[in-house]
Amino acid sequence: MVLGESAGAQIATLVGVKKKNKINAIVNVDGIVSFIHPEAEESTYASFWLGGNRNVNLKNWTEASPLEYVDKNTPPTLFINSSQPRFHAGRDDMMKKLKSYNIPAEFHEIKDSPHSFWSAEPWFTDTLNYTLDFLNKVLK
Repeated sequence: MVLGESAGAQIATLVGVKKKNKINAIVNVDGIVSFIHPEAEESTYASFWLGGNRNVNLKNWTEASPLEYVDKNTPPTLFINSSQPRFHAGRDDMMKKLKSYNIPAEFHEIKDSPHSFWSAEPWFTDTLNYTLDFLNKVLK
């Protein structure tokens, strides 16, 4: 199982979709799954990390997008999201792809929450419970 939060969620999801290994679940806590999706907002940090803006280095932006790698071997995936829409980029399309392969996928959006919701109450316990419930379903 891989789990990550924010940029760590993007990286964990990328590892989960790209590696054909023993990863049996992905938990994405408010991480973007596509830098090239119409819902994605280009940021200064992403431009720095990906070697230039989308127009300069589209190849890197595409390769860093977990959505591009979803296939029949992708593990069950849980998304736990804040109420900040920019962190949902590509999530619904990834869920559609997963469901088309009959791979369990679900999401929970925590109402009125900031991007860093998982690190404090009242959202920490919800995040933990959503994660445990999902893993209990897909790992049994």
